[in-house]
Amino acid sequence: MAVYSDSQLGMYEQCPWKYKLCYRDKIKRDTKGIEAFLGSRVHDTLQKCYEDVKYTKVNSLKDLLAYYNKIWQENWSDAIVIVRQELTREHYRALGEG
Repeated sequence: MAVYSDSQLGMYEQCPWKYKLCYRDKIKRDTKGIEAFLGSRVHDTLQKCYEDVKYTKVNSLKDLLAYYNKIWQENWSDAIVIVRQELTREHYRALGEG
């Protein structure tokens, strides 16, 4: 039996054609939204935190913020799209620190 994520179901409800192109045909887009980029960096930072704790290493908030900012810079590209004109890359980066 197939298993569907919440985001897959949401995309299907939004647009079945978009779902087909993304999940069935596996067509990748050249751009990525800033929200997805931000979510991935926060997820990566939390994953590091939990993986380190598993091996008894407890990071300070300062260490985790440094890691977050490092991977933000390393993964940033011009293909990341900011739709909301009133917000900047820096707004989103700071949001992830909050």
